[in-house]
Amino acid sequence: MKQDIHMSAMNDIDEEERMLRSPSTEDQESDVPTTISSIKRCLYTSHLLSTWNARMFEYGAVLFLAHIYDESFVALSLYALARSLASVLFSPRVGQYIDARERLVAARHSIVYQRSAVILSCLAFFGMIAFPSKTIRGGLLFILIGCACIERLCAVMNLLLVERDWVVVIASGDEHLLTQLNSQMRRIDLICKLVGPLAISFVDSFFSLTMSVLIVFLLNFGCVFIEYFTIAKVHSLVPALQKKSHIEQQEHGNRSGMRTPWSDVKFYMGHPIFLASFALSTLYFTVLSFGPQMVALLLFKGIDPAAIGTVRAGAVVMELSATWIAPRMMDAIGSKRAGSLFISYQCVCLIVALSLFLTVWGTGGTWILVGGVILSRMGLWGFDLCVQVEVQKGVEEENRSRFSAMESSLQSAFDLMSYVVTIIWSQPDQFHYPATISVGAVVTAAVTYFRYASKVQHH
Repeated sequence: MKQDIHMSAMNDIDEEERMLRSPSTEDQESDVPTTISSIKRCLYTSHLLSTWNARMFEYGAVLFLAHIYDESFVALSLYALARSLASVLFSPRVGQYIDARERLVAARHSIVYQRSAVILSCLAFFGMIAFPSKTIRGGLLFILIGCACIERLCAVMNLLLVERDWVVVIASGDEHLLTQLNSQMRRIDLICKLVGPLAISFVDSFFSLTMSVLIVFLLNFGCVFIEYFTIAKVHSLVPALQKKSHIEQQEHGNRSGMRTPWSDVKFYMGHPIFLASFALSTLYFTVLSFGPQMVALLLFKGIDPAAIGTVRAGAVVMELSATWIAPRMMDAIGSKRAGSLFISYQCVCLIVALSLFLTVWGTGGTWILVGGVILSRMGLWGFDLCVQVEVQKGVEEENRSRFSAMESSLQSAFDLMSYVVTIIWSQPDQFHYPATISVGAVVTAAVTYFRYASKVQHH
Protein backbone atom coordinates (compact mmCIF):
# COMPACT_ATOMS: atom_id res chain seq x y z
CA MET A 1 0.00 0.00 0.00
CA LYS A 2 2.80 2.37 0.96
CA GLN A 3 4.56 1.48 -2.29
CA ASP A 4 1.43 2.44 -4.30
CA ILE A 5 1.17 5.78 -2.49
CA HIS A 6 4.87 6.42 -3.13
CA MET A 7 4.52 5.61 -6.84
CA SER A 8 1.44 7.87 -7.11
CA ALA A 9 3.32 10.77 -5.50
CA MET A 10 6.28 10.26 -7.82
CA ASN A 11 3.94 10.30 -10.84
CA ASP A 12 2.37 13.56 -9.64
CA ILE A 13 5.83 15.14 -9.28
CA ASP A 14 6.85 13.97 -12.77
CA GLU A 15 3.64 15.38 -14.23
CA GLU A 16 4.27 18.75 -12.53
CA GLU A 17 7.85 18.81 -13.87
CA ARG A 18 6.63 18.07 -17.40
CA MET A 19 4.09 20.88 -17.14
CA LEU A 20 6.80 23.28 -15.96
CA ARG A 21 9.24 22.24 -18.69
CA SER A 22 6.79 22.32 -21.62
CA PRO A 23 5.18 25.60 -22.71
CA SER A 24 1.44 25.80 -22.25
CA THR A 25 -0.96 26.00 -25.16
CA GLU A 26 -1.63 29.63 -24.27
CA ASP A 27 2.10 30.42 -24.44
CA GLN A 28 2.38 28.71 -27.82
CA GLU A 29 -0.61 30.65 -29.13
CA SER A 30 0.87 33.91 -27.85
CA ASP A 31 4.01 33.18 -29.90
CA VAL A 32 2.02 32.85 -33.15
CA PRO A 33 1.52 36.61 -33.79
CA THR A 34 5.24 37.18 -33.14
CA THR A 35 6.17 34.44 -35.61
CA ILE A 36 3.78 35.73 -38.28
CA SER A 37 5.15 39.23 -37.77
CA SER A 38 8.73 37.98 -38.21
CA ILE A 39 7.76 36.02 -41.32
CA LYS A 40 6.08 39.05 -42.85
CA ARG A 41 9.01 41.32 -42.04
CA CYS A 42 11.55 39.00 -43.66
CA LEU A 43 9.30 38.21 -46.63
CA TYR A 44 8.55 41.87 -47.34
CA THR A 45 12.20 42.88 -46.93
CA SER A 46 13.34 40.26 -49.43
CA HIS A 47 10.55 41.17 -51.86
CA LEU A 48 11.23 44.91 -51.53
CA LEU A 49 14.93 44.54 -52.32
CA SER A 50 14.25 42.13 -55.18
CA THR A 51 11.59 44.34 -56.76
CA TRP A 52 13.48 47.60 -56.20
CA ASN A 53 16.64 46.30 -57.86
CA ALA A 54 14.68 44.70 -60.70
CA ARG A 55 12.76 47.91 -61.45
CA MET A 56 15.87 50.08 -61.27
CA PHE A 57 17.79 47.80 -63.60
CA GLU A 58 14.85 47.33 -66.00
CA TYR A 59 14.47 51.08 -66.49
CA GLY A 60 18.16 51.88 -66.05
CA ALA A 61 19.26 49.46 -68.78
CA VAL A 62 16.94 51.18 -71.28
CA LEU A 63 18.27 54.57 -70.17
CA PHE A 64 21.91 53.46 -70.46
CA LEU A 65 21.42 51.96 -73.93
CA ALA A 66 19.62 55.11 -75.08
CA HIS A 67 22.67 57.15 -74.01
CA ILE A 68 25.21 54.81 -75.61
CA TYR A 69 23.29 54.24 -78.86
CA ASP A 70 21.83 57.72 -79.21
CA GLU A 71 21.64 57.59 -83.01
CA SER A 72 19.52 54.44 -83.42
CA PHE A 73 16.86 52.37 -81.65
CA VAL A 74 18.14 49.09 -83.09
CA ALA A 75 20.20 48.04 -80.05
CA LEU A 76 17.41 48.99 -77.66
CA SER A 77 14.81 47.13 -79.72
CA LEU A 78 16.96 43.97 -79.92
CA TYR A 79 17.53 44.10 -76.17
CA ALA A 80 13.81 44.47 -75.33
CA LEU A 81 12.73 41.87 -77.90
CA ALA A 82 15.21 39.24 -76.67
CA ARG A 83 14.17 39.81 -73.06
CA SER A 84 10.48 39.35 -73.87
CA LEU A 85 11.06 36.32 -76.09
CA ALA A 86 13.12 34.64 -73.37
CA SER A 87 10.17 34.92 -71.01
CA VAL A 88 7.73 33.58 -73.61
CA LEU A 89 9.88 30.61 -74.65
CA PHE A 90 11.60 29.55 -71.44
CA SER A 91 9.18 30.29 -68.56
CA PRO A 92 7.87 26.68 -68.70
CA ARG A 93 11.45 25.43 -68.33
CA VAL A 94 11.79 27.64 -65.26
CA GLY A 95 8.78 25.84 -63.78
CA GLN A 96 10.50 22.50 -64.38
CA TYR A 97 13.70 23.82 -62.80
CA ILE A 98 11.76 24.77 -59.65
CA ASP A 99 9.97 21.40 -59.46
CA ALA A 100 13.28 19.52 -59.48
CA ARG A 101 14.72 21.38 -56.46
CA GLU A 102 14.02 22.09 -52.82
CA ARG A 103 12.22 25.39 -52.22
CA LEU A 104 15.11 27.16 -50.49
CA VAL A 105 17.69 25.99 -53.03
CA ALA A 106 15.57 27.27 -55.93
CA ALA A 107 14.92 30.59 -54.16
CA ARG A 108 18.61 31.15 -53.49
CA HIS A 109 19.45 30.29 -57.09
CA SER A 110 16.95 32.88 -58.33
CA ILE A 111 18.48 35.57 -56.11
CA VAL A 112 22.15 34.82 -56.84
CA TYR A 113 21.72 34.30 -60.59
CA GLN A 114 19.56 37.41 -60.99
CA ARG A 115 21.96 39.67 -59.09
CA SER A 116 24.95 38.14 -60.90
CA ALA A 117 23.32 38.86 -64.27
CA VAL A 118 22.77 42.50 -63.28
CA ILE A 119 26.32 42.88 -61.95
CA LEU A 120 27.75 41.42 -65.17
CA SER A 121 25.49 43.75 -67.18
CA CYS A 122 26.85 46.75 -65.27
CA LEU A 123 30.41 45.65 -66.04
CA ALA A 124 29.42 45.44 -69.72
CA PHE A 125 27.98 48.96 -69.54
CA PHE A 126 31.24 50.19 -67.98
CA GLY A 127 33.07 48.62 -70.92
CA MET A 128 30.77 50.30 -73.43
CA ILE A 129 31.30 53.68 -71.79
CA ALA A 130 35.09 53.26 -71.65
CA PHE A 131 35.54 51.80 -75.15
CA PRO A 132 33.45 53.48 -77.87
CA SER A 133 34.69 51.09 -80.57
CA LYS A 134 31.79 49.58 -82.55
CA THR A 135 33.37 46.12 -82.47
CA ILE A 136 33.83 46.13 -78.70
CA ARG A 137 30.38 47.57 -78.12
CA GLY A 138 28.85 44.96 -80.43
CA GLY A 139 30.41 42.14 -78.42
CA LEU A 140 29.38 43.70 -75.12
CA LEU A 141 25.83 44.20 -76.43
CA PHE A 142 25.67 40.46 -77.10
CA ILE A 143 26.71 39.82 -73.47
CA LEU A 144 24.14 42.37 -72.29
CA ILE A 145 21.33 40.65 -74.17
CA GLY A 146 22.31 37.28 -72.69
CA CYS A 147 22.39 38.73 -69.18
CA ALA A 148 19.03 40.45 -69.74
CA CYS A 149 17.45 37.11 -70.66
CA ILE A 150 18.91 35.44 -67.55
CA GLU A 151 17.77 38.33 -65.34
CA ARG A 152 14.24 38.16 -66.75
CA LEU A 153 13.97 34.39 -66.26
CA CYS A 154 15.28 34.68 -62.69
CA ALA A 155 12.62 37.33 -62.03
CA VAL A 156 10.02 34.84 -63.32
CA MET A 157 11.52 32.15 -61.06
CA ASN A 158 11.28 34.42 -58.03
CA LEU A 159 7.66 35.25 -58.86
CA LEU A 160 6.71 31.57 -59.27
CA LEU A 161 8.44 30.62 -56.03
CA VAL A 162 7.52 33.40 -53.65
CA GLU A 163 4.26 34.89 -54.94
CA ARG A 164 2.67 31.70 -56.27
CA ASP A 165 3.92 29.06 -53.82
CA TRP A 166 5.56 30.34 -50.64
CA VAL A 167 2.80 32.85 -49.90
CA VAL A 168 0.15 30.10 -50.18
CA VAL A 169 2.09 27.81 -47.82
CA ILE A 170 2.62 30.64 -45.31
CA ALA A 171 -1.11 31.47 -45.30
CA SER A 172 -1.87 27.77 -44.65
CA GLY A 173 -5.52 27.95 -45.72
CA ASP A 174 -6.22 31.33 -44.08
CA GLU A 175 -7.76 33.24 -47.00
CA HIS A 176 -7.71 36.56 -45.11
CA LEU A 177 -3.97 36.23 -44.45
CA LEU A 178 -3.37 35.14 -48.05
CA THR A 179 -5.17 38.23 -49.36
CA GLN A 180 -3.24 40.41 -46.92
CA LEU A 181 0.12 39.00 -48.07
CA ASN A 182 -0.80 39.34 -51.76
CA SER A 183 -1.94 42.94 -51.32
CA GLN A 184 1.13 44.07 -49.41
CA MET A 185 3.50 42.46 -51.92
CA ARG A 186 1.62 44.05 -54.80
CA ARG A 187 1.81 47.39 -52.97
CA ILE A 188 5.58 46.98 -52.83
CA ASP A 189 5.62 46.18 -56.57
CA LEU A 190 3.68 49.31 -57.48
CA ILE A 191 5.70 51.66 -55.26
CA CYS A 192 8.96 50.32 -56.70
CA LYS A 193 7.48 50.64 -60.19
CA LEU A 194 6.98 54.37 -59.57
CA VAL A 195 9.94 55.31 -57.37
CA GLY A 196 12.65 53.06 -58.86
CA PRO A 197 12.68 54.65 -62.34
CA LEU A 198 12.40 58.12 -60.77
CA ALA A 199 15.44 57.45 -58.59
CA ILE A 200 17.68 56.27 -61.43
CA SER A 201 16.42 59.10 -63.66
CA PHE A 202 17.32 61.61 -60.94
CA VAL A 203 20.86 60.21 -60.64
CA ASP A 204 21.23 60.21 -64.42
CA SER A 205 20.05 63.82 -64.69
CA PHE A 206 22.19 65.32 -61.95
CA PHE A 207 25.27 63.12 -62.12
CA SER A 208 26.88 61.07 -64.89
CA LEU A 209 26.04 57.91 -66.80
CA THR A 210 28.97 56.17 -65.11
CA MET A 211 27.65 57.13 -61.67
CA SER A 212 24.19 55.76 -62.55
CA VAL A 213 25.65 52.41 -63.61
CA LEU A 214 27.84 52.34 -60.48
CA ILE A 215 24.83 52.84 -58.19
CA VAL A 216 22.93 49.98 -59.85
CA PHE A 217 26.06 47.82 -59.52
CA LEU A 218 26.59 48.59 -55.81
CA LEU A 219 22.93 48.13 -54.88
CA ASN A 220 22.75 44.71 -56.52
CA PHE A 221 26.07 43.62 -55.03
CA GLY A 222 25.11 44.74 -51.51
CA CYS A 223 21.50 43.58 -51.48
CA VAL A 224 22.19 40.02 -52.63
CA PHE A 225 23.41 39.08 -49.13
CA ILE A 226 20.38 40.57 -47.37
CA GLU A 227 17.96 38.91 -49.81
CA TYR A 228 19.81 35.61 -49.45
CA PHE A 229 19.49 35.48 -45.66
CA THR A 230 16.01 37.01 -45.27
CA ILE A 231 14.49 34.42 -47.61
CA ALA A 232 16.33 31.70 -45.66
CA LYS A 233 14.86 33.11 -42.44
CA VAL A 234 11.34 32.86 -43.88
CA HIS A 235 12.07 29.25 -44.84
CA SER A 236 13.26 28.41 -41.33
CA LEU A 237 10.25 30.07 -39.65
CA VAL A 238 7.69 28.14 -41.74
CA PRO A 239 8.11 24.37 -41.24
CA ALA A 240 5.60 23.65 -44.02
CA LEU A 241 8.03 25.16 -46.56
CA GLN A 242 10.54 22.48 -45.60
CA LYS A 243 8.18 19.56 -46.30
CA LYS A 244 9.05 19.15 -49.97
CA SER A 245 10.67 15.79 -49.36
CA HIS A 246 13.50 14.32 -51.42
CA ILE A 247 11.12 11.62 -52.67
CA GLU A 248 8.60 14.21 -53.84
CA GLN A 249 11.46 16.25 -55.29
CA GLN A 250 12.72 13.22 -57.22
CA GLU A 251 9.21 12.46 -58.53
CA HIS A 252 8.90 16.04 -59.76
CA GLY A 253 12.34 15.81 -61.33
CA ASN A 254 11.43 12.62 -63.21
CA ARG A 255 8.09 14.05 -64.29
CA SER A 256 9.76 17.31 -65.39
CA GLY A 257 12.19 15.40 -67.57
CA MET A 258 9.31 13.73 -69.44
CA ARG A 259 7.33 16.94 -69.92
CA THR A 260 7.16 18.55 -73.34
CA PRO A 261 6.01 22.06 -74.28
CA TRP A 262 2.84 20.59 -75.79
CA SER A 263 2.05 18.58 -72.64
CA ASP A 264 2.45 21.77 -70.58
CA VAL A 265 0.06 23.61 -72.89
CA LYS A 266 -2.52 20.80 -72.65
CA PHE A 267 -2.18 20.71 -68.87
CA TYR A 268 -2.62 24.48 -68.60
CA MET A 269 -5.62 24.67 -70.94
CA GLY A 270 -7.27 21.66 -69.31
CA HIS A 271 -7.02 22.99 -65.76
CA PRO A 272 -10.25 24.22 -64.09
CA ILE A 273 -8.60 27.60 -63.33
CA PHE A 274 -7.49 28.13 -66.95
CA LEU A 275 -10.27 30.57 -67.90
CA ALA A 276 -9.53 32.87 -64.95
CA SER A 277 -5.81 32.79 -65.72
CA PHE A 278 -6.40 33.38 -69.44
CA ALA A 279 -8.67 36.34 -68.66
CA LEU A 280 -5.93 37.98 -66.60
CA SER A 281 -3.26 37.23 -69.21
CA THR A 282 -5.37 38.83 -71.96
CA LEU A 283 -5.10 42.18 -70.16
CA TYR A 284 -1.38 42.27 -71.01
CA PHE A 285 -2.39 42.82 -74.65
CA THR A 286 -2.76 46.58 -74.22
CA VAL A 287 -1.27 49.93 -75.18
CA LEU A 288 -3.47 51.76 -72.64
CA SER A 289 -1.07 51.52 -69.72
CA PHE A 290 1.21 54.60 -69.77
CA GLY A 291 3.89 52.41 -71.32
CA PRO A 292 6.19 53.52 -74.18
CA GLN A 293 3.40 53.47 -76.78
CA MET A 294 1.00 55.72 -74.90
CA VAL A 295 3.76 58.06 -73.71
CA ALA A 296 4.81 58.48 -77.36
CA LEU A 297 1.22 59.44 -78.23
CA LEU A 298 1.06 62.04 -75.45
CA LEU A 299 4.37 63.57 -76.55
CA PHE A 300 3.10 63.67 -80.15
CA LYS A 301 -0.01 65.51 -78.96
CA GLY A 302 2.25 68.17 -77.43
CA ILE A 303 1.71 67.26 -73.80
CA ASP A 304 4.58 68.34 -71.55
CA PRO A 305 6.82 65.57 -70.10
CA ALA A 306 6.20 66.94 -66.59
CA ALA A 307 2.45 66.55 -67.14
CA ILE A 308 3.02 63.00 -68.36
CA GLY A 309 4.96 62.25 -65.19
CA THR A 310 2.08 63.64 -63.14
CA VAL A 311 -0.56 61.49 -64.84
CA ARG A 312 1.63 58.41 -64.46
CA ALA A 313 1.85 59.16 -60.74
CA GLY A 314 -1.95 59.51 -60.67
CA ALA A 315 -2.26 56.10 -62.31
CA VAL A 316 -0.01 54.54 -59.67
CA VAL A 317 -2.14 56.11 -56.91
CA MET A 318 -5.22 54.42 -58.42
CA GLU A 319 -3.32 51.14 -58.67
CA LEU A 320 -2.28 51.39 -55.02
CA SER A 321 -5.88 52.09 -54.00
CA ALA A 322 -6.80 48.68 -55.41
CA THR A 323 -4.45 47.00 -52.93
CA TRP A 324 -6.59 48.37 -50.07
CA ILE A 325 -10.03 48.10 -51.71
CA ALA A 326 -9.67 44.59 -53.19
CA PRO A 327 -8.96 42.77 -49.87
CA ARG A 328 -12.02 44.36 -48.25
CA MET A 329 -14.22 43.43 -51.21
CA MET A 330 -12.92 39.86 -51.21
CA ASP A 331 -13.61 39.56 -47.48
CA ALA A 332 -17.14 40.88 -48.02
CA ILE A 333 -18.31 39.08 -51.19
CA GLY A 334 -15.57 36.61 -52.12
CA SER A 335 -12.81 36.73 -54.73
CA LYS A 336 -14.98 35.55 -57.67
CA ARG A 337 -17.65 38.23 -57.29
CA ALA A 338 -15.07 40.90 -56.50
CA GLY A 339 -13.16 39.93 -59.65
CA SER A 340 -16.34 40.27 -61.73
CA LEU A 341 -16.97 43.76 -60.35
CA PHE A 342 -13.38 44.93 -60.93
CA ILE A 343 -13.21 43.72 -64.55
CA SER A 344 -16.66 45.24 -65.23
CA TYR A 345 -15.48 48.57 -63.81
CA GLN A 346 -12.36 48.46 -65.99
CA CYS A 347 -14.47 47.71 -69.09
CA VAL A 348 -16.81 50.65 -68.45
CA CYS A 349 -13.93 53.10 -67.86
CA LEU A 350 -12.10 52.14 -71.07
CA ILE A 351 -15.15 51.80 -73.34
CA VAL A 352 -16.41 55.26 -72.36
CA ALA A 353 -12.92 56.79 -72.64
CA LEU A 354 -12.26 55.23 -76.05
CA SER A 355 -15.68 56.28 -77.39
CA LEU A 356 -15.05 59.90 -76.43
CA PHE A 357 -11.44 59.75 -77.68
CA LEU A 358 -12.71 58.69 -81.12
CA THR A 359 -15.37 61.42 -81.28
CA VAL A 360 -13.75 64.41 -79.56
CA TRP A 361 -11.02 66.02 -81.65
CA GLY A 362 -7.78 67.58 -80.44
CA THR A 363 -6.15 67.31 -77.04
CA GLY A 364 -9.55 67.23 -75.35
CA GLY A 365 -10.14 63.68 -76.58
CA THR A 366 -6.61 62.71 -75.56
CA TRP A 367 -7.13 63.99 -72.02
CA ILE A 368 -10.42 62.07 -71.78
CA LEU A 369 -8.57 58.90 -72.80
CA VAL A 370 -5.89 59.63 -70.20
CA GLY A 371 -8.53 60.10 -67.50
CA GLY A 372 -10.26 56.86 -68.43
CA VAL A 373 -7.00 54.92 -68.36
CA ILE A 374 -6.11 56.37 -64.94
CA LEU A 375 -9.49 55.37 -63.49
CA SER A 376 -9.31 51.91 -65.06
CA ARG A 377 -6.06 51.05 -63.27
CA MET A 378 -7.91 50.39 -60.03
CA GLY A 379 -10.06 47.83 -61.84
CA LEU A 380 -7.02 46.21 -63.45
CA TRP A 381 -5.06 45.64 -60.25
CA GLY A 382 -8.14 44.77 -58.19
CA PHE A 383 -8.95 42.11 -60.77
CA ASP A 384 -5.34 40.94 -60.75
CA LEU A 385 -5.43 40.38 -56.98
CA CYS A 386 -8.76 38.52 -57.18
CA VAL A 387 -7.54 36.18 -59.93
CA GLN A 388 -4.28 35.62 -58.08
CA VAL A 389 -6.24 34.35 -55.06
CA GLU A 390 -8.33 32.11 -57.33
CA VAL A 391 -5.19 30.61 -58.87
CA GLN A 392 -3.48 30.18 -55.51
CA LYS A 393 -6.50 28.38 -54.06
CA GLY A 394 -7.41 26.38 -57.15
CA VAL A 395 -4.06 25.00 -58.33
CA GLU A 396 -2.68 21.94 -56.56
CA GLU A 397 0.61 22.38 -54.66
CA GLU A 398 2.52 19.98 -56.91
CA ASN A 399 1.33 21.86 -60.02
CA ARG A 400 1.78 25.48 -58.92
CA SER A 401 5.11 26.06 -60.65
CA ARG A 402 3.98 24.34 -63.85
CA PHE A 403 0.70 26.27 -64.06
CA SER A 404 2.17 29.66 -63.14
CA ALA A 405 5.07 29.22 -65.57
CA MET A 406 2.62 28.72 -68.43
CA GLU A 407 0.63 31.72 -67.23
CA SER A 408 3.78 33.87 -67.17
CA SER A 409 4.70 32.72 -70.68
CA LEU A 410 1.23 33.61 -71.98
CA GLN A 411 1.34 37.04 -70.34
CA SER A 412 4.70 37.76 -71.94
CA ALA A 413 3.32 36.66 -75.32
CA PHE A 414 0.39 39.06 -75.05
CA ASP A 415 2.75 41.83 -73.93
CA LEU A 416 4.88 41.16 -77.00
CA MET A 417 1.80 41.32 -79.22
CA SER A 418 1.03 44.80 -77.89
CA TYR A 419 4.32 45.96 -79.42
CA VAL A 420 3.55 44.18 -82.68
CA VAL A 421 0.32 46.15 -83.19
CA THR A 422 2.19 49.43 -82.71
CA ILE A 423 4.71 48.29 -85.31
CA ILE A 424 1.84 47.63 -87.73
CA TRP A 425 0.16 50.95 -86.91
CA SER A 426 3.31 52.90 -86.09
CA GLN A 427 2.11 56.48 -86.69
CA PRO A 428 0.77 58.43 -83.69
CA ASP A 429 -2.32 59.45 -85.69
CA GLN A 430 -3.10 55.70 -86.05
CA PHE A 431 -3.13 55.13 -82.29
CA HIS A 432 -6.90 54.59 -82.31
CA TYR A 433 -6.37 51.15 -83.92
CA PRO A 434 -4.14 49.72 -81.15
CA ALA A 435 -6.34 51.45 -78.56
CA THR A 436 -9.48 49.78 -79.95
CA ILE A 437 -7.74 46.38 -79.99
CA SER A 438 -6.69 46.95 -76.37
CA VAL A 439 -10.26 47.67 -75.28
CA GLY A 440 -11.36 44.59 -77.21
CA ALA A 441 -8.86 42.55 -75.18
CA VAL A 442 -10.36 43.88 -71.93
CA VAL A 443 -13.88 42.97 -73.09
CA THR A 444 -12.61 39.49 -74.04
CA ALA A 445 -11.07 39.14 -70.58
CA ALA A 446 -14.38 40.12 -68.96
CA VAL A 447 -16.42 37.64 -71.01
CA THR A 448 -13.89 34.87 -70.31
CA TYR A 449 -13.92 35.56 -66.57
CA PHE A 450 -17.72 35.68 -66.42
CA ARG A 451 -17.76 32.26 -68.08
CA TYR A 452 -15.27 30.94 -65.52
CA ALA A 453 -17.28 32.33 -62.59
CA SER A 454 -20.49 30.87 -64.02
CA LYS A 455 -18.94 27.41 -64.50
CA VAL A 456 -17.55 27.36 -60.96
CA GLN A 457 -20.88 28.50 -59.49
CA HIS A 458 -22.80 25.73 -61.29
CA HIS A 459 -20.36 23.11 -60.03
